[in-house]
Amino acid sequence: MCIGLSMVIKETVIEPYLIPGNNSHTDIREKYSIPDGVGYPSLPVECIPTGVLTDPEAWEYRVDIQDKLPDWYTARAGEYEAACMRVCRRIVQEIAETGKYDGDLDLGGTQITSLGALTSVGGSLDLRGTPIANIDTGDIVKGKVYR
Repeated sequence: MCIGLSMVIKETVIEPYLIPGNNSHTDIREKYSIPDGVGYPSLPVECIPTGVLTDPEAWEYRVDIQDKLPDWYTARAGEYEAACMRVCRRIVQEIAETGKYDGDLDLGGTQITSLGALTSVGGSLDLRGTPIANIDTGDIVKGKVYR
């Protein structure tokens, strides 16, 4: 569903693939020429906020598929999760320090409780289905705000 911070992992590489400011798994696969579909050794994953957006510890990891997880993933799931969470925490810490997120930020359906130190979103901001859908976003969003 491409929310939060989206990444793609591959069987042969522990570090996730991502495009800063872009939460589309399709775009990530295209940029890095990663095949998609049943039988390919890659998976879409996401880190999503569960509290304050700019708190690096208030994010959780999840695999973004409904199917049974492949054996190659389950054998090293902890390594993949740890690598993705390292990247997530680095990005969230940068947002906390600068107040800025360049690109679209889709938080729809998450349990986010606050935007924290976020002062600028370079693209759109999707807050549909969140506990903070009706907060005042003022002038921090350059694109559209979805509530």
